[in-house]
Amino acid sequence: APSLARLMEIAQARDPELLVSRAALEEANLRVALADRDAVPDPALGLQYSYEGAPSGGTPEHVIMGLLAIEIPSFALNQAARASSSAERDVAEARSDALSSLIEVRLERLRSAVDAAAERVESFGSEILPRFEENLAMLQRAFDLGEIDLLRVSLALERFLDVQQQALSAHLDYLVATSALEEQVGAEIWE
Repeated sequence: APSLARLMEIAQARDPELLVSRAALEEANLRVALADRDAVPDPALGLQYSYEGAPSGGTPEHVIMGLLAIEIPSFALNQAARASSSAERDVAEARSDALSSLIEVRLERLRSAVDAAAERVESFGSEILPRFEENLAMLQRAFDLGEIDLLRVSLALERFLDVQQQALSAHLDYLVATSALEEQVGAEIWE
């Protein structure tokens, strides 16, 4: 099986649970940013121009007035929403980390199962079945020469069929482990 790092990379891009978790974390981060933005005071800036004539015929005056208004408790704006969104972000981060760890453990378990099944298939194909075939060929020669009876040959054939059945079972275990790993990752690993 591929390395755990490669499997996690594929899972990060394809696993539905991780994608939902990542989206929830992104939403929580955006809510924190929104709450922080709402905490910035909204200053009011005003400008007023007027032209005033002087009483009793003096020179008229141009009057320009400016206004800057800032809320007095500006350091404590939107504290409840900021704290709530920050707590939700922390919870989303914890859930995302826990899910990522859980999937990593699942992937390692499934990866180990694929490797063990592959080794089992390999040992049947390279060691056990060829030896049984050699033994069957020797039994056939011994039977042809009359050294053993038909009962022994049939018992050997039965054992050989049992071993072939075990080899097929090992191959099935390998295919099942591979499909379980690909299901967890969310993509085909091998072509």
